[in-house]
Amino acid sequence: MILVLSIILFIILLWYKIIKCKKEEYVIDNLRFSWKNGSSVKNIVSEWILVIKDKNGDEIHRMVDKNEDHFNDFTDVYVNIIDKKDFDERIIGDNIVDLYYNEIKQENLLFTETISFTKDDFSGDVRLFEPKEFDGNNDCKGGYDKVKKNRFTSGSEVFDCVPSSPGVYNCQFWQYNVKIPKIGEGEECPAKDRELKRVVWPRKEKAEIVGMTFSDDPDPNTDVNIYDNDDYYKNIYEEKKKMKDEEDAAAEAVRKAAEEEAVRKAAEEAARKAAEEEAEAARKKAEEEVATEEATRKADQAEAARKAAAEAEAEKGR
Repeated sequence: MILVLSIILFIILLWYKIIKCKKEEYVIDNLRFSWKNGSSVKNIVSEWILVIKDKNGDEIHRMVDKNEDHFNDFTDVYVNIIDKKDFDERIIGDNIVDLYYNEIKQENLLFTETISFTKDDFSGDVRLFEPKEFDGNNDCKGGYDKVKKNRFTSGSEVFDCVPSSPGVYNCQFWQYNVKIPKIGEGEECPAKDRELKRVVWPRKEKAEIVGMTFSDDPDPNTDVNIYDNDDYYKNIYEEKKKMKDEEDAAAEAVRKAAEEEAVRKAAEEAARKAAEEEAEAARKKAEEEVATEEATRKADQAEAARKAAAEAEAEKGR
């Protein structure tokens, strides 16, 4: 880890000319940067990488310097990063020059410089930009780097925040490191050097359930929400989940009430039908009893008439 890698990057010399072809091109004869190394360069830096990006952030040129003479502490470095190169119209406007050491990644970015061109600048004449002067001041530059689970183990693994809520939250530890210390009256870095923060956020599938969208694996260097609030997305998730749980509970209560009402009505309908069937059965039974009594009565009458006829017939025979 480079704790003190102070690079003073302030002299910029540029010569360029234009060549008119079938396609308009802009030829830069020479672009030269110069800076003075600070401390903690020797035995740490193995190459300087300068990248030029156009106004859209697209890389249009890269130069890697592996001159070992340029990797000593407190040494003046002069680097010609462009030598007679053709550019298209993307060179017009603001161009960003980034200086990295060893590898192109955010934590290895040491300096950013803006150089601007207009079409009028390419007049065909060799031209010299006036060098910028260093006034002895430089702002502190720092940022958060990923670490694995503790301040001593490097890495970038995201891990499950267990055991309190297994499968719900992801975690990632970040440590703030000063990359370039303040020089002179430059602006101080925030009082966070070596600070370790544990960023917590809901897993993607959990966040989607509550309708929450955000960048997974949030970066405190670019996400202002978690710069000073490690649990920002966790808190939002819990609020949204609470609201959803309450909405789900209310919907479930309505469903159950409707279900109970349907059961009650079904029971009432069943009771009504049972009563109707019972009444109909009683009516039929009564009718059957009346019919039986009537048949018995008629049979008794017929039997009485038969006996009377038999007695009359017997009387005649005497």
